[in-house]
Amino acid sequence: MKRCLCIIVFCLTAMVSLAQISSGGMPVPFLQDNVKKPMLKSSGTGFYTNIAADTVYRPADASEKIIVAGNVCPTNLTPYNSGTVFSNNGYRIWRAGIVSKGAASIGVVFTEFDIPDGAKLFLYNPSQTNVIGSFSSVNNNEQNILPVQPLNSDTVIVEYQEPENAASGYRFKGKLKIGKVSHNFMTANGVLKKSQPWKGITCAEHIELRDPKNPQKNAVCMIYTTGDNVSWFSTGVLINNPDKKPYVLSSYHCFRSSYAKTSVFYFQNHIPIKDVQGSLELSIAGGNIVAQAQELDFALVQLNEMPPRDYRPYFAGWDANEQAGYNAPYKCVQHPNGDFTKIAFATQTVSKSKANFGDYKYQTFWKVGVWSEGATQGGSSGCPLTNANGKIIGCLTGGSSTCEYPKDDYFWQLSEAWSFFPDPNKSLRSWLDPHQTSINYMSGADPYADDNPCYRATNIDSDDTMGAVQLSDGATGYQSGHNSLGNTAYAEHYTFDDDKTLYGLYVVTYKGKYNASHPVYVNVYEGGGYTPGSVIASAVLKPTDRYYNYAGEFVYSTTIKWNMRENYVRFDTPVNVGKDCFVGVSFDNYESPDTLAIFQTTNRASGNYAYYYNSGWKSFENYPNTPMAASLWIEPVVSPACGTKSDDVSAQNLSLFPNPVDLYINVICADCPNGNAKYMIEDEDGRVVSTGKVLITDGCTVIGVPISKGFYTLILQTETLSHSYKFIKK
Repeated sequence: MKRCLCIIVFCLTAMVSLAQISSGGMPVPFLQDNVKKPMLKSSGTGFYTNIAADTVYRPADASEKIIVAGNVCPTNLTPYNSGTVFSNNGYRIWRAGIVSKGAASIGVVFTEFDIPDGAKLFLYNPSQTNVIGSFSSVNNNEQNILPVQPLNSDTVIVEYQEPENAASGYRFKGKLKIGKVSHNFMTANGVLKKSQPWKGITCAEHIELRDPKNPQKNAVCMIYTTGDNVSWFSTGVLINNPDKKPYVLSSYHCFRSSYAKTSVFYFQNHIPIKDVQGSLELSIAGGNIVAQAQELDFALVQLNEMPPRDYRPYFAGWDANEQAGYNAPYKCVQHPNGDFTKIAFATQTVSKSKANFGDYKYQTFWKVGVWSEGATQGGSSGCPLTNANGKIIGCLTGGSSTCEYPKDDYFWQLSEAWSFFPDPNKSLRSWLDPHQTSINYMSGADPYADDNPCYRATNIDSDDTMGAVQLSDGATGYQSGHNSLGNTAYAEHYTFDDDKTLYGLYVVTYKGKYNASHPVYVNVYEGGGYTPGSVIASAVLKPTDRYYNYAGEFVYSTTIKWNMRENYVRFDTPVNVGKDCFVGVSFDNYESPDTLAIFQTTNRASGNYAYYYNSGWKSFENYPNTPMAASLWIEPVVSPACGTKSDDVSAQNLSLFPNPVDLYINVICADCPNGNAKYMIEDEDGRVVSTGKVLITDGCTVIGVPISKGFYTLILQTETLSHSYKFIKK
């Protein structure tokens, strides 16, 4: 939906708070006794490793449109030859630092990664304001490799936590080795050193501004790959298939035979409105090439993990008939310069051709003679070309196009890659028609369409103007943030037609500075009333640290700003909110009135969903300084509350499904009263491994389960009832 950005802050008179798929948790805090002194400072010589990567930028071949992000340095860092090891609360901790002075970001690849249940791995900057992880045993894979998305800092701390085991002599059971580190000249949103962020190419428009209803935006992904000598950005697309496997279609030269396993795939990285940075939190680590052909430049990769429900993935449609390629006009959704998602258009019919660069021998490419709008750039390699029916007919190999010369780009043909070679590992037919049913095209689809797909709810419509309202008449700060009136919380009201499960919140910040001593929390509140009820879920809002400057040995001095930024906060456990809830932010009241401001609507005459807290909850229509009807730009990602119900019902009117369970279990309590309830999960030895509070409704309650495999008991308690039920964690 189209929204307008209000760049001018309204001054009205009185007349008028990373992630690849994470398993939750946090690293051990650096600060002790509330003293702002990093523990790392006393870690001693040998704690950190200086990476001697080549700091001279080496651009890629202009014809093949990847973009080099950085230079790679081989390493051999393990818990036994680097960093420090210590004990903390029953865990054995390995902590090691990596420094590459002057880097815009650092990429890390664990070339050995196999950790036991209960262990957790984190990567973060020295101030712990930007934390990636935790990674756990659920991230183990057949390759025993874990690539980690770049952390935007030139100093990275690696922390591994494993339950202590006296029987093993306190040696780590897990296998970890950092085998590659990349000194990057750019961050994941295309920020080159000493240049402006998120610009990409000026002649290609962001997809949210130009073609927001195009489902390809939820299929196309940005890819960060670590090779042997350099790292680079390219593009790929989730492609539909009969078995709904997480296949990404791209170009051979984006992976060069074997580098899918050291790639990170970013999804849903779009700007929400002009000049506001999109989120970069939704990514997946690693994949396996199942089919490829260098001669044709195609590659099909199976991701190590299925994109979760709240990633809102879309599997794009495709057509392997050559005639489909002549169906103009065309669209090309891409990540030029590693930027947020952009789109180019071509109206003239493509022609069958041989690429005029490289060592491509066959006439197996579509040539886009001229772009009618936009072009491609480094980072666009692998992006899909779709025809008038919205189906993929090929992916970008490269070409000559620029903003000044928007001509002559070449896309490998899907119709040729389909069966040009009989070898199933060099053709697409074996994987996109695995059951040999002679299909040669598929429409696009949501892989969760039959299993409670997520969507991003909003109270903002196309007529709303988004901005910030600065207070006047002696008051300072913003109507929707820290201000001199002493407000300490804000919330947006949502109502739904049926019971919903909430997975995360988007919070779009207009202005702010991160302060670790005064954190901002994102909260989910009970609904059902005129104002927010009690808090039923909470998490810390931490902006991605996109601007970090080296300032000595782990001394962090740069202020982290979260101006004009979309942030996604994913809850460790989905939250059952029923048909009515409030979502918002809260903070303590301290003397820093411009620390935070949330985007809000600024032009409504009626229709209020926004509330603030100051000695009680009040509507924005009753604001003492600038009363108005408004919505806050805080949007939940929700799905219908229940999965497919099984017949597994206990005698106590308590139903749990599925059982065995993967990540989340659905609970229906037939005789439980609606309202808050407590739950506790015990392992087979009777030890409590998880506790929490949930909201019981007439529908279904979703509860997150422990990471470790085994047998567990769920105990659900209301004011009048107590039920228990056994389940198996797969």
